Amino acid sequence: MRPASARGPAPKRNAARLSLAALNDRSHIHRQPKTRGESTEPGPKARGFFARILGRLQPVDRAARNRVENDLTRGKVGSPGEDRAPLTRHVADGRSHRRSRDASGAAHPALGGPLLTLASRVPTLRGSLPSKPLWEVSAAMSRIVSILAFGVVISALASSPAAALEECRLLRQPDIEGNTIVFVYAGDLWKVPRSGGVASRLTTHEGVEQFPKLSPDGKSVAFTAEYDGNVDAYVVPVEGGEPARLTWHPGPDQVAEWYPDGKSILLRSPRASSILRYSRFLRVPATGGFEELLPLPTAGYASFSPDGGRIAYVSPSYDNRTWKHYKGGDAPEIWVYDFGKNTSEKITDWVGPDEWPMWHGNTIYYCSDRGGRNANLWAYDLNAKSHRQVTSFSEYDVKWPSIGSDAIVFENGGYLYVMSLANEKPNRIQVLVPDDKPGARAEFRNVTKWAVNADLSPSAKRAAIEARGELFTVPAEKGDVRNLTNTPAARERDPAWSPDGKWIAYLSDRTGEYELCVIGSDGTTPERQVTHGGNTFRFGPRWSPDSKKLAFSDKTRTLWWCEVATGKLTKVDKSDYGEIHDIAWGPDSRWLAYARPGSNDLSRVVLYSFGTGKVTPVSNNMTDDFDPAFDPGGDYLYFISRRTMNPVFGAFELDFQFTATDKIYAVSLRDTLSSPVKPESDEEGEASDEKGASGGKDAEAKGDKTAKKDKAEKSAPQTRIDLEGIGARLAEMPIPAGRLTGISAYPGKLLYMTIDEPDFDDDNGNKGTIHCFDLEKRKDKAVIEGVSLFYSASKDGAKLLYKSEDSYGIVKTEDTSKPGDGKIEAGTLMATVDPHAEWLQMFDEAWRLERDFYYDPNMGGLDWKAIGDRYRQLVKYVAHRADLNYILGELIGELGTSHTYVGGGDTPDVPKVDVGLLGADYELDAASRLYRFKRIYSERDWNSKVAAPLGEPGVNVRGGDYLLAVNSQPVSAPENLYAAFIGTKDKQTRITVGSSPKDSHPRTYVVKPIGTEASLRYTAWVHDNREKVDKATGGRVAYIHLPNTAMAGIQEFSKQYYPQIDREGIIVDERFNGGGFIPDFFIERLERTTWVYWSNRDGADARTPSTSIDGPKCMVVNQYAGSGGDALPYYFRMRGLGPVIGKRTWGGLVGISHNLPLVDGGGVTMPDFGMWDPKSGEWVVENHGVDPDIEVENAPDQLVAGHDPQLERAIQYCVEQLKSAPPKKAVRPQYKVQTMTTAKSATTSK
Repeated sequence: MRPASARGPAPKRNAARLSLAALNDRSHIHRQPKTRGESTEPGPKARGFFARILGRLQPVDRAARNRVENDLTRGKVGSPGEDRAPLTRHVADGRSHRRSRDASGAAHPALGGPLLTLASRVPTLRGSLPSKPLWEVSAAMSRIVSILAFGVVISALASSPAAALEECRLLRQPDIEGNTIVFVYAGDLWKVPRSGGVASRLTTHEGVEQFPKLSPDGKSVAFTAEYDGNVDAYVVPVEGGEPARLTWHPGPDQVAEWYPDGKSILLRSPRASSILRYSRFLRVPATGGFEELLPLPTAGYASFSPDGGRIAYVSPSYDNRTWKHYKGGDAPEIWVYDFGKNTSEKITDWVGPDEWPMWHGNTIYYCSDRGGRNANLWAYDLNAKSHRQVTSFSEYDVKWPSIGSDAIVFENGGYLYVMSLANEKPNRIQVLVPDDKPGARAEFRNVTKWAVNADLSPSAKRAAIEARGELFTVPAEKGDVRNLTNTPAARERDPAWSPDGKWIAYLSDRTGEYELCVIGSDGTTPERQVTHGGNTFRFGPRWSPDSKKLAFSDKTRTLWWCEVATGKLTKVDKSDYGEIHDIAWGPDSRWLAYARPGSNDLSRVVLYSFGTGKVTPVSNNMTDDFDPAFDPGGDYLYFISRRTMNPVFGAFELDFQFTATDKIYAVSLRDTLSSPVKPESDEEGEASDEKGASGGKDAEAKGDKTAKKDKAEKSAPQTRIDLEGIGARLAEMPIPAGRLTGISAYPGKLLYMTIDEPDFDDDNGNKGTIHCFDLEKRKDKAVIEGVSLFYSASKDGAKLLYKSEDSYGIVKTEDTSKPGDGKIEAGTLMATVDPHAEWLQMFDEAWRLERDFYYDPNMGGLDWKAIGDRYRQLVKYVAHRADLNYILGELIGELGTSHTYVGGGDTPDVPKVDVGLLGADYELDAASRLYRFKRIYSERDWNSKVAAPLGEPGVNVRGGDYLLAVNSQPVSAPENLYAAFIGTKDKQTRITVGSSPKDSHPRTYVVKPIGTEASLRYTAWVHDNREKVDKATGGRVAYIHLPNTAMAGIQEFSKQYYPQIDREGIIVDERFNGGGFIPDFFIERLERTTWVYWSNRDGADARTPSTSIDGPKCMVVNQYAGSGGDALPYYFRMRGLGPVIGKRTWGGLVGISHNLPLVDGGGVTMPDFGMWDPKSGEWVVENHGVDPDIEVENAPDQLVAGHDPQLERAIQYCVEQLKSAPPKKAVRPQYKVQTMTTAKSATTSK
């Protein structure tokens, strides 16, 4: 998928998925007075737990607060699109409301729970009365009366809304055995009787506990948890107690099922997979020990036959996918595998997902949407080989079904249902959860790490910063941080400080849509809503110099200006080819300059006149021009243009790229103005040229002295622009070419940024350097290096606000500074975070984002409002941020479209304890109970920073050696192997190995364990496949694998393709391809064939193109390849390069191009452009995939036996083609023989 350019958003027709190219997106640049709606970063990386902050809130409108809280309780705070009142809650006191537990670890019962049983103990007391002395009876009766009276009071309290336990929803991942049900609620495990009632807690931790499975005897619960920051498997008694840890590997281990004998637990984990996105099965003893890798190639949800000899499983599992009504090639299918016979059978053939197999006798129950739009329970008869529908839910899907000895439990609409296997009738059970919901409690918190957008005040005395949906002003030196908005139930974003310093403009969704608002910058003047009737996503506002107008653009690619006093909106322009973001005001507030995207994928700078309402191009459409900026005097318009073509040649072929293309240019606005950098010459007797408002220290000083007088006497002079011939009055500024962005002009200087070369391993995104160019001295200098691609300058350009990592600073532009200099106290941004109100806001915003950005304006014919209402009612039951993501996933999944993802957010940040790995497979020697190296992964990926610990020179560990000790501590079963490597990641670690269990000369090596083996295992898998192809074809056919169509795919193509251009044919393996950019890059190279040869007298001939392979080509695909991995085989076949072999691909070609985080840093993706084929006039591939020309199934038993039928069929094709139609060998022609002629014969011939 073609990378976006460094200067702006990728055009919709040339991008798919939110790719790494977004790092080069100039749209993430913010500077004063230019701002934009998208965050300067994709959201905070840190996901801190809700801190208990002591504090007291300012008084609020109690009546308004009570109205909103009542609406919250009833779930009536608006539906998507409705107005919402702001919500502010008091924190009654500063105490931490931690979970209260008794000695057993269980939560104390709430009023209305077990306390109501006090009255039931009275008969026991009554029965003992006759044996007591009368006075004791009298005292006892008195106590009984008191108890009864207390019970009445408790009953009364329990019947009140404040004290009663309400029926809970969002009860997830249930399991059942006998009379016990375990489930997940708010990230913890709970249990409840099969008939329902009050649940009791099993676990409590800041991290998430999930995937509980009851043992066959119902006495233990296996589950997955992140107690040490890693996702591992644990077992806890069903009555409660301390969990026992089963796994220590740093990869995630998910509990899948118990073995029927109750002695072992089945896990699924990507730890041993060659492709990290897919899992394999492991078997671990229920008491802990060595994890045995099962031979099955992939893993999903599974269920054993009663005797444990067979397993029904799905490959892959689709449980967490947010794509409903899916019909692509990756739809899960249920396989039955026989361990003893190594045979497999696919028992489902539905085009959609078949999930959650549950084995009971001769029946396998499962979940499928084959009966309609909703997923329901179905049953497969192993004898009759027939399918039948069991349940018929029509509003919500059946989710997370799990089977016990005589019943199935599942979730539907957040409720739990129990279905007896005897009658197959589901019954909803009522579950009350006495949880104190600490994650949902309103708190006064530090929200600094959610700071995303900022603007510096005109005088640089304060900075306006957006954090967690609130707007703050932070002093440069003196004063307090000030929260201007205080609206926990709404989101304010994109602050812009007015040039006169009085106002801050921003966007607020307090009405249910984003509207422009202004508020007094000192906090004394209340907010005023400026615009009304908004119905689409808007980007951040930009003030006019006179502080009377605001310009902004929206998602419809329309540019507007607004009169602040009246709210009147005027349409300026609209582009069909991209959003308009680069907006600049003329100094007299009567002109707008902006970059308008064009049909040729380039932007041109245009001018809009407020006097005539007309638009005039400044630049032609032969260059890419953007980032306009007026100089303060109204003499020049500066902009960045991409017209410096200095190619950089590739290392492997005559290929070239253009990187340092950008320079700054100036347009003289009047035909009488000379260039701002006209040639200089010192001449005797001539006075220095007088500088206008555009430059010079004298002018700057004069402006400072007379500013107040000028302001009082007259407004800014009118800017006169001679439009005729304006594009010809262009001057190049003496600033080096590079990757530039963010230009702005001030008296005597220009500010701009250079973008550093991207580091794709840096999670913090691109960095850059802020520069200052002195117009009088014509000298450029770096103000500060290594900062985020953002700055905002004061009105005179003397100071600027920058961001570095998670902090802000203000520095002088005349100084040379470094990150950390001038740091402002933005680390104390305190605000009320009310999770319930915030979760509703995030739900509504996610709903609006899909409404506004989804590629189909008709929303696929869905009633999007009704769908929003259906899922919005569940938000009131959210008690953990992960549950909100679950609801958001269900919401956007209804679109039935690819690339609908949800993730992130303010979830507990659990400290991680690192575990090191050696890059090896192990096996347990049963006799010695020692761990033996089975395979060493010593071939590293040199593009990766991950080394091969056992592949380092001098480390002579071989397969078959025994691991005897780690850091001098012996290692043997039943101790878990990986427990010995706790804390060793990237640390020098001594390992002792021997060739036998009792080696008399053991060897000790110092190695550095790594945190992941993914790149080592992938490299080994590719190497094994290439060796197989080499052996089968005699080295005549090349083999390359493309893991994705993003950076890793480009790297692998280059590493694998160019060394094999001397082969006669090629197999392109794109199985498991994860997508990325539009993959025309690969196709352009693969379709090359030799045109001509070049010969010299010594050595072999050379070709043009020099990197072509002329023989047979084919592409291997499977159901796990998608997005760019769908487009790649589609283009491969479209260009007639060869057959596509394997299984139908994923089917996801409605892509994403925007990154608009939610208020807490989480987010949803908005599929905003789809692919269609002009030949057929149809949307293609989406929700179907690319069908292979030669279909080949990689059945589990074949893979277990060491075969790869898909790759083997590709080899067969190439061998057959080389035999039947081998590439024609080029034969160098005979050299020409020159014929000598005499002068006489030449004359005769005339």
